[in-house]
Amino acid sequence: MQNKSLQQFYNDYAAWLDAGAPEDDKQFTRGEGLCSQAMKRPYRVPLNEIKKQFVEAGLDSLYPFGGVPQFDIDLENRAMHTNPLRVQWVKDHANNQ
Repeated sequence: MQNKSLQQFYNDYAAWLDAGAPEDDKQFTRGEGLCSQAMKRPYRVPLNEIKKQFVEAGLDSLYPFGGVPQFDIDLENRAMHTNPLRVQWVKDHANNQ
């Protein structure tokens, strides 16, 4: 069971992805990973909450979706939202799908 804020974050992020990850969105951006976006308003998810989920799933707590090289590529290209591992993680943890 994840906390309500984290659940809402996953639900909203999944909806943003389903809407095509619009660049003009006020809440989400293509150039940031899940952790940094989950810690912002209105969610304010503690970083340790999401990292704990990664570790429990056997993933790296800092770079769970392909390691540092993939993170850097996604960041440089503002393509965090297209990483299939990240997308699947969100879809698996959202309850609005």
